[in-house]
Amino acid sequence: MKKLRNFICFLIFLAVLGTSLSYANNILIRKSLDKPWDMGNKIGGYFNEKKDYDVMFFGTSHAYCSVIPSFLEREGISSYILASQKQPLEANYFYIDAAISISHPKVVYLDIFNALSKSEADEATVHSYTDYFPFGIRKIHMVTKAVPKGMKLHTIFPLLMYHSRWDELKDEDFNFKYSMYHDDLNGYVKLSGQSPSFSKDKSMKEENLKSISLASGKYMEDKFKTILNIDELCKKNGVELRLIKTPVYDENVYRENLSEFSKMCTEHGLKFHDFNNEKDKIGLVEADFYDPGHLNEDGASKFSEYFINWMKEEN
Repeated sequence: MKKLRNFICFLIFLAVLGTSLSYANNILIRKSLDKPWDMGNKIGGYFNEKKDYDVMFFGTSHAYCSVIPSFLEREGISSYILASQKQPLEANYFYIDAAISISHPKVVYLDIFNALSKSEADEATVHSYTDYFPFGIRKIHMVTKAVPKGMKLHTIFPLLMYHSRWDELKDEDFNFKYSMYHDDLNGYVKLSGQSPSFSKDKSMKEENLKSISLASGKYMEDKFKTILNIDELCKKNGVELRLIKTPVYDENVYRENLSEFSKMCTEHGLKFHDFNNEKDKIGLVEADFYDPGHLNEDGASKFSEYFINWMKEEN
């Protein structure tokens, strides 16, 4: 009897501890509500509202700056962009897995930029794709596969990362609930004009492009293995996977990698479409780019119109 009582007390202690940690996480976590980079709304809003969508887009920031879901909505196509900055393909797998079970999309479009270029996994980037992903077995698996060593624990328990925020807390931190996340742009990040660093000075543009670290060898092979896993996941659930590369300012930087990636897709029977080959048809000019990798609102409008026509041709 005493053992049973002790066991019940232990369970109550765990429940109280879990509730306390969850409450502390919710208070301390950055809410990320300031547009246009309001990832809390864009990711948290999706998981909070749990709607069905005909098509969904995944990838890095290249995905969330390129397609405008409201344009597709005019054609009777519901869509959502579930992407975040520098989001690795390993995380895309779990995002797509969750989306298939929640939204039952017919087609998944995945921008493959993460397979072309290496990017440093800094803490801000990692927390942008882990903080607003609902806690559960799927998130634990994602952290295991997609989060670098040394960052895994504080992505499961963000309070370890944000414990120093006590002096910054506002009323919204104490009163905010997950159910309040909402994005009326369905994941699209609307950028205006051009980034200050992406000036009209040609030398500045060249410096921006030189800073890109291209993928190669085992890195690219491992990324492609992840894409094959995503393809298998989609096939198992009756979802069509379409790999795409949205337009960038100077695709010549990635030309060899794009060619290699396209060859790998052909060998494995994957559908891949590089829209950089059609920038003239789309009507994109320098003024349509926010920076070397992202379309601004004008560029996204042009691309969205073209993409819709392409979708119709592809049936």
